[in-house]
Amino acid sequence: YNESNTGDIESINLNINNDSIKIIESKEITETYLDKEIIISCGVGALKQVDNLQLLAKKLNASFGITRDVYDKGYLNSNYLVGQSGKITNSTIYLAFGISGAIEHIVGINSDIVISINNDLNAPIYKISDYYINEDVNILIPELINKLKEDNNG
Repeated sequence: YNESNTGDIESINLNINNDSIKIIESKEITETYLDKEIIISCGVGALKQVDNLQLLAKKLNASFGITRDVYDKGYLNSNYLVGQSGKITNSTIYLAFGISGAIEHIVGINSDIVISINNDLNAPIYKISDYYINEDVNILIPELINKLKEDNNG
């Protein structure tokens, strides 16, 4: 690091041609994101439940989405983002767990039915929700997982 912001720039020429590049393995990417009839989405209020929500999505054959705040904290990659900096949903049902409902997220919700689970009745997500459950996601999600396990015998 040079505090005076002076220095020399050296240009390096690399002679790379197609013959020097070898493909070791190629795979067709078949995983899709946010394309199923049900989307289970995780907000920062449900961060402790990310693993459980992904399990729930798998058990329900649902897509899994996240908010920008969840992404910024290092959970998953941008393929899972719903909203202005992500994708727009076209699902039948959108389940919003622990999502406050910042406008940047809400603009990405284009689902037929929006169900929000949040313990903050003043959260903006409620204004666009068809149904809402005023509950602590950290209590409700483990109960849902246990109920699914009981109904499916594990």
